[in-house]
Amino acid sequence: MTRIAANSGMRHSRVTIALAASAAWALVGLPAVPDAAASNESNHARLTLQRSLLVDDKGYIFNTASFDQDKVVSAGDFQYVGYWNGDGRLTLARRNLLTNTIERLTFDDEISPRVDDGHRNIVLGISDGDGRLHLSYDHHVDQLRYRYSRADFLTNPPQHMSLDDFSPRTNMLEDPSMETGVTYPRFIPDRLGDLYFMYRRGSAGDGNELLHKYDAATGVWTRLGMVFSSEGVYPPWNDSTSRNAYVDYPMFDENNRLHVTWTYREGLDSGQAGNHDVHYAYSDDGGMTWLNNDGGAVADLSAGDPIAISDPGLVVAEAPTYSWLMNQTAMAIDPDGQPHVFQQRSTVVVEEVENRNYHDIHYWRTPDGSWHEEYIDDTTLRQPGLVRGDILFDDAGDLHVYFGNDFVGGFWAARATRASGWTDWHTYKISHVSPRGAGDGHKFDRYRLARDGFVTVPVALESAAGPQFALLEFEPRQEVPRQRVELSVAETSADAITLSWAHVLGAESFSLHRRDAAGGVFTLVADDIGLRSMMPRGGPGQWVPGFSAYADDTVEPGRTYDYRLVAHAGRKVIGSSNVVRAGAESAEVVTVGSR
Repeated sequence: MTRIAANSGMRHSRVTIALAASAAWALVGLPAVPDAAASNESNHARLTLQRSLLVDDKGYIFNTASFDQDKVVSAGDFQYVGYWNGDGRLTLARRNLLTNTIERLTFDDEISPRVDDGHRNIVLGISDGDGRLHLSYDHHVDQLRYRYSRADFLTNPPQHMSLDDFSPRTNMLEDPSMETGVTYPRFIPDRLGDLYFMYRRGSAGDGNELLHKYDAATGVWTRLGMVFSSEGVYPPWNDSTSRNAYVDYPMFDENNRLHVTWTYREGLDSGQAGNHDVHYAYSDDGGMTWLNNDGGAVADLSAGDPIAISDPGLVVAEAPTYSWLMNQTAMAIDPDGQPHVFQQRSTVVVEEVENRNYHDIHYWRTPDGSWHEEYIDDTTLRQPGLVRGDILFDDAGDLHVYFGNDFVGGFWAARATRASGWTDWHTYKISHVSPRGAGDGHKFDRYRLARDGFVTVPVALESAAGPQFALLEFEPRQEVPRQRVELSVAETSADAITLSWAHVLGAESFSLHRRDAAGGVFTLVADDIGLRSMMPRGGPGQWVPGFSAYADDTVEPGRTYDYRLVAHAGRKVIGSSNVVRAGAESAEVVTVGSR
């Protein structure tokens, strides 16, 4: 580990060390892939593929970006994701987290006619105070495009979504002329139930970052002011007088401190060569005033004083121009409220693009204000270009990064343990799928991770029929098999079929699923079945202590059904059962086997 003093640059000591409304379709051929080192990693969680869902078999040519903050969000029993469908139309998909069915709602907004412009992303925001879902979409130096749902759309969701649930395309402020030149919109929820909106106004190398705040009580957006200014002089790039701040992933910690890390790009048309330095600032009052790494004041939006390149104490890791530093990467907050950045750069400073030497690097801050860096990558995986992935913490405080990889194919992840000080990086493959635009970030659903422990990642896929859009869902867990639930039929009658099963270690509830014995898809019969101990009874199908049971009284006389049981700890699936068959009014019980 290399420690970086709070106000000094990185030490280059190792430059040689990288719906259908009624159905959800499972993708095939996407297993998690263990590696040879798995046996040595069994004591620590690894990202493990749990399920894959096809959202739309006709997606647009691109649908993911590193600046998707946020593209996938969860509220209640549903998960929402915005994307462009095959016709280039704005689409909102709603996944039922209990049944994994997908419903789609298509708006009349069409993507602007720049078919290869991957800047035109879609982001979603949640305002807890009024239960609204907010959408912003289709920007690359354009007029703001924005819609919002009715109040309580998230807290009292409709049985089916409709266009009546959403506003027409509108603006946020009373004066639409203040919302021009928009790129990279971001919704930022705080820990008090408020919602913020940040975007760049202007262009690459000459843009300002603006910040709005939403009042759920009144339904009104207010501009707080300019967070980053494009002005100032940067002598190392020919005395550049304009720039823009490429922010990583601004977020609030548990104490409602707003953290932001960024890199500057100098001047028009400088491209990645003009990117430089890792910067950091924070705000304790919802983005109105800003402090540097040492706690010194650097900005006051109410006074019209934004963060500028001339402000002291902003650079926490030096990376000069021609470091080919990646912009808009990823940030996470650790259990101590400190920021961690997943970044990529060349460790040699060269003007010739072919001589760049890329590496994945982890930068992080400790509570004493010091910044540190550690190389993440296995250089055998490194492709010629940089890769933008995402970064997250699991419940144990271990750190994970993941990224798509066009060079060797598939999705890959790396993990470092909190106990090591996040220095024992281990890289492994988590899925064979090679998404379109593998290096485009694929930002996960942070709401679902915080609540349910799953990492849901949107991906654009190639197929013989054209682009598709899907969700991959991983879980940070140890490599242990799920528990087997032994399901049996206790009683049958014309009115009900009663199933029983043994208790499962760690189970908090069960869900029962059924299909017609003639075939078809399993559907949910009952969810959140609690644990019930039954007393011994004599006769056939007796119940014994330590067993739970459920009577399905929705059966039809004379019909035969297959049943399957799933064990849950919270929303996590920790076990599944064999499939049993039973008929109403039938005493015959047939065990079909595992499915």
